Amino acid sequence: MDVLEQQKPWFAQLSELSSPTKAVEFSTMAVCSAKLGRIHDDKDLSQESLYLYAQGLKELQKALWNRNLMHSDETLAACMVLGMYELMECPGGDRHGYVSHQNGCARIIQLRGAKAYQTGLGHKIFQTFRLQNSLEQHHSTYLSEPCWATVPFEESGKDLWNQVLDYVAQAPRILGQIDKFRDIPIIARLPLTLEIIDECWKIDAELEKLESRLKANNQEPPYITQVSKIAERFPESLSLRNAFPTAFHFLNLRMASTMALYWAILLMLWTGLSALYTQVTVIKMMDPSAASVELPSLGHRTGFIVVARNILQSFEYCMQGSMREMGPSTIAAPLDIVVETLKDYPQYSQEVAWAKGALEIISHRSMRYLKSTKKQ
Repeated sequence: MDVLEQQKPWFAQLSELSSPTKAVEFSTMAVCSAKLGRIHDDKDLSQESLYLYAQGLKELQKALWNRNLMHSDETLAACMVLGMYELMECPGGDRHGYVSHQNGCARIIQLRGAKAYQTGLGHKIFQTFRLQNSLEQHHSTYLSEPCWATVPFEESGKDLWNQVLDYVAQAPRILGQIDKFRDIPIIARLPLTLEIIDECWKIDAELEKLESRLKANNQEPPYITQVSKIAERFPESLSLRNAFPTAFHFLNLRMASTMALYWAILLMLWTGLSALYTQVTVIKMMDPSAASVELPSLGHRTGFIVVARNILQSFEYCMQGSMREMGPSTIAAPLDIVVETLKDYPQYSQEVAWAKGALEIISHRSMRYLKSTKKQ
């Protein structure tokens, strides 16, 4: 059994359902038809997928009004699959359809309670949703509560991917704190700034311990470097040429996802700390009473471009044909984080252009939603 089979994603488990609901059937057929239509450039199949998507929406609505189905794994799965269709096809040309499905999934998951996701299909879906939801929010949600980080894993335990995800799940709360700066004059921001800096340093220390566990848990290194063949694989993209002579080759896709998320968290954390330190410097210049404030050295964290480049060098591995749809979906969010965190640094314009070129390829091949979000 290959690695992908051992780590079978939740979507692949739908084919094993003994009696799938109509909502699952229509939504799954919509996704599969859309993918086949894109592979074969078949407009009829693509149009059929849109009809199946509409039928899936109708059947999902019926399931949500059915007391026997509203809280089932299958109904949650149908909602997730329809959200996947929005990611792939983006039929409305904007993000509203995807956001609507995400909000629906969030409500279903919350109503069922954390214990409903300890095993089976529900457990698999919860892990994926937890990641998606954490990357979309700028405020704390119920998923930020401790029970949602522990109860679903009481039976299975947490692998390193889910341990990394614990820190991704903290991002909405910290981003929400940073958003408060908009309503506070710069000279009055020092208390909140120092509070966030202290919290970031605590997370940084925990991430260092996590990296040590990651190395200790694997007899082999998580990845090795190989000569890049990206120019051969993606000749259509000028922005991907001549940037990196080497690319990373991981133990498996799960490890690639773990490392890419880990580097993405470090990138957000270290660029955030750098920005907060700059803000403290500005405040000290404006307010003499703040002159006594001293902060620990950022040290190697000022070199955050290193972890950004690690993400870029992971793209080639994730885009191998053997990874099917899981590869592009694994690397898309970390690439987007590279773009969003580095776009205001002119000295890293080449890395931003590279990441945008990679996202363009993913958009064309797998996720049209990415293209729609860049227009907004």
